[in-house]
Amino acid sequence: MAVQFVQPHQFTPEQFCRMTRDGLIPRQGMELIEGVVVSGTRPLQFSNAGYLRLAEEGILHEDDRVELIDGEIVRMSPVGGRHSECVARLVKLLVGCAGDKDTRIQDPLVLADGQQPQPDAFVARPRPATYDASLRSAADALLVIEVADSSLLFDRTIKAQHYADAGIPEYWLVDLKRDVVLVMQEPAASAYLDAREYRHGESWTSPALDGAEIEAASVLGPPRT
Repeated sequence: MAVQFVQPHQFTPEQFCRMTRDGLIPRQGMELIEGVVVSGTRPLQFSNAGYLRLAEEGILHEDDRVELIDGEIVRMSPVGGRHSECVARLVKLLVGCAGDKDTRIQDPLVLADGQQPQPDAFVARPRPATYDASLRSAADALLVIEVADSSLLFDRTIKAQHYADAGIPEYWLVDLKRDVVLVMQEPAASAYLDAREYRHGESWTSPALDGAEIEAASVLGPPRT
């Protein structure tokens, strides 16, 4: 379960009453325990459609840092200064390397029903000239990037498994605590067969970015002193 690694989002009693009143969750068998909607003995499992409806109805707000993992609405880690600077470097890097591909920063990515994480960045295939306004899905994604400090275990285990299950070809995990980039490629059987760490002075080739040579320093920034 996702809540083994991260904190569940907590709803107020007023929000819980509104969700039951408006049919956003079943009326029977639901409880609110310490802010978590519980069905029986475990947190209520939300579908992607149910999760999006909470946003459409104003139960979840734009400033709620949450994502949907294993059907559970969980809190995302706060963004600190180093995290923010790293994301800014990724924007610059991806704009320069992604070409006509679609670069998204901290947008939702639909993997499967009940799985809608919000990675720090991802690169997807370019969209055709005519398309609807639906969220990008795993079928579109070529590269997903997470920047981690306190969320490292969650990103290294649960998210890596889900990205591999969804067939995302390439996953970068930026470990801010150790100043390394873990590059994972070749998804198979809920894991990545090729996982390597890169430090300052090292580089790797990114198939998702048309074979571009990526220097670890361009992601990590200056070495810490």
